[in-house]
Amino acid sequence: MIEYKVHSYNRNGLCMLGFMDDHYPGRSAFSVLIDEYQKKHGSSWKNIQADVTYQWPYLNDALTRFQHKTIDSVLERGEKLDSLVEKSFDLSAASQDSQRCA
Repeated sequence: MIEYKVHSYNRNGLCMLGFMDDHYPGRSAFSVLIDEYQKKHGSSWKNIQADVTYQWPYLNDALTRFQHKTIDSVLERGEKLDSLVEKSFDLSAASQDSQRCA
């Protein structure tokens, strides 16, 4: 079962909430999202008196990009891990050869 956490981020009164699993970089994601939100909407949010729903295609695009970057970084770490395992085996074999020679 995947558990989600609620993260909140507040910058000068503009608050965002996100529901994420433990693997998602919440703080960096919020920073980018708030920057982009303020570029598009400025401080117009300060005048809102009731709940409002915005269509914000940037959010879907950003989530897709962040997920892709996360997948890429996991794959890259996997390749590095494979390389470390291979080097470990090589070092172990060299150590055993050295012990036999001594």
